[in-house]
Amino acid sequence: MESNTTGKTNQVKKTYTKKGISKKSRLVQVRKKNLSTLKTNMDILNNEIEKTEQIRAQFLSNVSHEIKTPLNSILSATLLLQQKQLDGEVKELVETIHHSGQYLFTLLNDVLDYYKITSHQLNLDHINFELTNEIEEIYDIFLEKAREKNLNLQMHRGKNVPDFLIGDPTRLKQVLASLLDNAIKFTPPQGKIIIHIKQVSFKDGIHELLFSVGDTGIGISDEDKDRIWKTFSMGDMSLTRENQGTGIGLALSRQLCHLLGGKIQFESKPEKGSTFTFTVKMESGNHPRKGHNQRQDIRNILLVEDNLINQKLTQKILINQGFRVDVADNGRMAVGKFRENSYDLIFMDIQMPVMDGLEATRRIRKLESENLSEERVKIIALTANSQQQDKENCLAAGMDDYINKPFNVKKFPLILSSLQQVKS
Repeated sequence: MESNTTGKTNQVKKTYTKKGISKKSRLVQVRKKNLSTLKTNMDILNNEIEKTEQIRAQFLSNVSHEIKTPLNSILSATLLLQQKQLDGEVKELVETIHHSGQYLFTLLNDVLDYYKITSHQLNLDHINFELTNEIEEIYDIFLEKAREKNLNLQMHRGKNVPDFLIGDPTRLKQVLASLLDNAIKFTPPQGKIIIHIKQVSFKDGIHELLFSVGDTGIGISDEDKDRIWKTFSMGDMSLTRENQGTGIGLALSRQLCHLLGGKIQFESKPEKGSTFTFTVKMESGNHPRKGHNQRQDIRNILLVEDNLINQKLTQKILINQGFRVDVADNGRMAVGKFRENSYDLIFMDIQMPVMDGLEATRRIRKLESENLSEERVKIIALTANSQQQDKENCLAAGMDDYINKPFNVKKFPLILSSLQQVKS
């Protein structure tokens, strides 16, 4: 009896154990199914986010192109007008239009770079540039704005500041422009704004430069000193209601300074003024070769541009520089002209009907390969697109360099010199 009872008890235990295992197994299977469903939903969500980001990036790229294209026309036209003999009043009006266009270009870059930073897509340029040209471009813009407000704007540059650097001049100018813009906004008439530029150190080919912008403006209160670094925050709104900007200037400047290897800080006293200082680190640049005729190696240029206004204006600028210039309205026409003529340099727009600049470049490079050309033509992208992927696509297609619109004729000799140094 006892043995039978024990056997029944064991059998019951096994039955309950099997039921427990079966229940646990079902729970595990349910959890696995739920996890699989969750993973599938997460994958779908991630794909949707990625598609949304791609659409947003493409949208910004298209908007940038559509805005910069007419802006390039305005700046090119005013540049040509500035080379004419104009009377005082007309000259002043032309300069105002030109400086306003450059300022609009700076604001556009701020908005685009803010998006790039927030989406972790901002990459710095690494190009040879002349510091004086870049800084004077910004100084001239804000000198006009300072005069309109009856402010005294001065700039002092240290003797040991290098002439040529390798880095990102656009982002450097953005930071300086943001500080000058604020200084002018918040400095009452009869006030003073002083820019100082000096070299802090030079080691292993790297220059550390310090820029400061000091003003005699309204200053910043203690409670606003942390707030001004936040995006879309502008301190005491009762003071800024008439001077509101995009609200991203200082927040963006702080991040750009970090990317440029430096930092930004300030000192300020209410009703006494503020002084903002920032540092950047850049490599030593290359001087254009002295005593060398920059047109000796580059005489014949093919300009590929679908916008007729930009085409006409850029052609005039290049002709005024002493070059012979042919034009093509699209990529297919450019390939045809390349078959029939010999060019030293091609300026290639990217977004064009019939055939875009990337495909045209690939076909030109293929023709050179088939013809066993000893030396390939230099191709520079002349583009309003500013996304890093756009630049990478240009180089991958076989282009040698790229220039962001608007076209700055002052930088052209340095571009030619860089091409010739690569050639030699």
